[in-house]
Amino acid sequence: MPEPGEIEHGAAPAPRGPAGDLLRRAQAAARRGEQVRARRLLRATLIADPTNTEARLWLAALAEDPREAVQILSEILEEHPGHVRAAAGLRWAWERLEAQSAARCVVPPPASPRLQPLPASPKPHLPARIATAIACLASLFAVVVLVSCSLAAPMGQAAVVDAAVWTPEATWVAPTPEPPTPTPTPTTAPSPTPTPSPTARPQPSPTPRFAGKWIEVSLSEQTATAWEGATPVRRMVVSTGTARTPTVEGTYRIYLKLTKQNMSGPGYYLPNVPHVMYFYGGYALHGAYWHTSFGTPTSHGCVNLKLDDAAWLFAWADPQLPKGAQNVYASDKNPGTPVVIHR
Repeated sequence: MPEPGEIEHGAAPAPRGPAGDLLRRAQAAARRGEQVRARRLLRATLIADPTNTEARLWLAALAEDPREAVQILSEILEEHPGHVRAAAGLRWAWERLEAQSAARCVVPPPASPRLQPLPASPKPHLPARIATAIACLASLFAVVVLVSCSLAAPMGQAAVVDAAVWTPEATWVAPTPEPPTPTPTPTTAPSPTPTPSPTARPQPSPTPRFAGKWIEVSLSEQTATAWEGATPVRRMVVSTGTARTPTVEGTYRIYLKLTKQNMSGPGYYLPNVPHVMYFYGGYALHGAYWHTSFGTPTSHGCVNLKLDDAAWLFAWADPQLPKGAQNVYASDKNPGTPVVIHR
C-alpha cells in the first residue's frame, strides 16, 4: 500500500451501479496523479456504498494524514480480521505516523546570547536588579527546556509499546533492571495483578527448570519452546521487542488468558488480537496477523507468534479456560504456566 497503484494488486472487481462508476473514476484519477479529485470521488463512492472495502483501501492509501489511514484500515480489520491488504497498509500507515511524531520533536538550535553593556552606575537600583534576575532565569529556563526536548527526541521513529485497552497505563515502560541476586523459584500463587521481580538472565541448560509445563523464550534465537520438564514439545519462531521497545527478561507465570482482545497504543489500533497470554504487566504472548517478520525483533515488547502457533500454545498452556469461557485468570487451583525469557 505504499503507493496508490499498488493497491490494485489483488483488488476486488468494482461493483456495478453508481458506486462502481464513482470508484472506477476515482481509481483512474489516482493513476493520473490527481489525488485531490480521487479522494473526492472516493468519498462520494462511500456515500453511495458505505461498506465498500475497495474504496476505503484506496482512500487510506491516498490519505494526507496518516491518522486517517490508521483509522480507516483499523475499521476494515475490525470488520474483516486477517485482511491481508488492510494489515499491510496499517503497517505502512504506522511508519508514516511514527516518522511524523519523531519529526515534531526536532527543535532549532538556541540563539547566541546578546552581550549587554554594563550599567553606568556601579550600584543599580533594586528594580534593575530584579529585571536582570528575571532575564537570567528566563534564559536558563529556555536552555533547560531545549536540553530536555533534545534528550527526549528519538533518533529514529517514535517508540511505541504494546498496551492493551484493559490496562490502566496508557503507555508501558520497561521494568527496572534485574536485581543482582536471582530468585530461581517462581511464585506459586499468581494474582490477577502480579508484580514479579525479574530474575537474573537464565542461560539454556539441559536440566529442566520446572517439572511440568513451562515456556522458554530465547531473545537471541527469536524462538519459543514449550517444555514438559526436560522434553521439548513444540518449538516456534517468534518476534520479540526491538532494541527501542525490548521484551522483559526473567521468570514469570501466565496470569491471564483471553481468546481475543483489542489492543491500542500511541498511533495504532489492533482489533481482535488472538490468543493473548499475559505473563507480566502488559507483556504477553499472542498471535500476530499484521506482520510476517517472525525470527526478527519487530514487536512493541510482546512476544508475537504465528497464528497457528498461538492457537496451539493457548490451548496447551495453563491456566485452562473453563468450558464456554472467553478468558481466565490464574488461581491456586488453576495456576499459570511458567515463562522463562532470556537472552
